[in-house]
Amino acid sequence: MLIATFALASCNKPLFPTAADNFAGSYTFTDNYSVTIGEETTSSSFTGTFMLTKIFSDTVQMEGAWSTTGTVTSNTVVFYSCTESDGQGGYITYSFDTGTLSGNTLVFTYKGKGQRKVDDILTTWETSGSITAVKNQ
Repeated sequence: MLIATFALASCNKPLFPTAADNFAGSYTFTDNYSVTIGEETTSSSFTGTFMLTKIFSDTVQMEGAWSTTGTVTSNTVVFYSCTESDGQGGYITYSFDTGTLSGNTLVFTYKGKGQRKVDDILTTWETSGSITAVKNQ
């Protein structure tokens, strides 16, 4: 008599993954950016983390670096623009180019424009950057 035993290889992965499942997870990123405040431009880099959470089969929510949602396909994401306040009357509105997921690496660019307080004066603020994010396993 043949007795078959079945075991699940992983209980935390969906049986039929959607595009959003491919993107969902915690990421560590590097942001290579430039900032223009008034007439002065500086460039630098920053390292941080963000989380992408599946909302629907084709939608993820980003928390951490920005608070926004994105529409995904199998390997691309388009994040919606978002506006963030600095709590002092200033704001920046961010827009994003299409991001690409290759393996565990997500790459996208962004631009931001608005006003921030500098020495108690609202000053034009523009920024742009390139994000390379690696999904934490």
